[in-house]
Amino acid sequence: MLLPTLLARYDSLVRRLALGCVVCVAFAVSGFACKKGDDDKPKKSKKVKKTKDEDKQAKTPKPDDKSKKPDDNKVEAPAAGSIEIRSADGKTAMFLEPAKKSKGGFRIKDAAGKKLGRVKLDDTKVKVRDAKGDTTKAKKKHDGFKVYKGEDVVLRVKKRGENKFKLKGGDDADMGKLKGNRLTLKSGDEIVVETVGDTISVMRAGKALFTVKNLKPEHAVYLGVTELSLHQRIAAVIAASRF
Repeated sequence: MLLPTLLARYDSLVRRLALGCVVCVAFAVSGFACKKGDDDKPKKSKKVKKTKDEDKQAKTPKPDDKSKKPDDNKVEAPAAGSIEIRSADGKTAMFLEPAKKSKGGFRIKDAAGKKLGRVKLDDTKVKVRDAKGDTTKAKKKHDGFKVYKGEDVVLRVKKRGENKFKLKGGDDADMGKLKGNRLTLKSGDEIVVETVGDTISVMRAGKALFTVKNLKPEHAVYLGVTELSLHQRIAAVIAASRF
């Protein structure tokens, strides 16, 4: 009787131990699975604090890559009524456009539309101002006109008859005689004007100097007096057309 009882108790103890082991293994597996699930979750990235310079660069708008610089070689169509003056060598091209705010005045521009100066007019004076602000003046006289550099006279033009004029320099020395659209200088050079269609060619000693539009030949001839600066010649051209 004792042996069967002991065997029964031993069997019951073994079963309890086996059940306990199963429970422990289950808890262990469950804990591992939970930990693995936490590891699989995406981790939040830490924010990197930007320096002030980096933040300023980020906020600064980038220049537009599509923007283009002005083309200095672009030719702008002259306004209606503009006086066109182009040198024969192609180095100089200017337009005297009628100024809207200045009655009878002009804006001087190059072929690209860049401002080179302006011309102001009144009943007795012509003022030509270049881009630097230097001014050339021409004043009406009872028998012609004078062109000034500052307060000094650089050209005197006196009428000597129908379409005849005498030119003198600042030192009152003879420069030449103008008859119609032909100017004979004291040096022996002749400045002549040839007209082809609506274009005038100003020539000196057989060499082309300028082509001109919207200007009378007897006025354009002064462009050939290269002893004067270009702005002084423009003042003479405008004065000859007015006085």
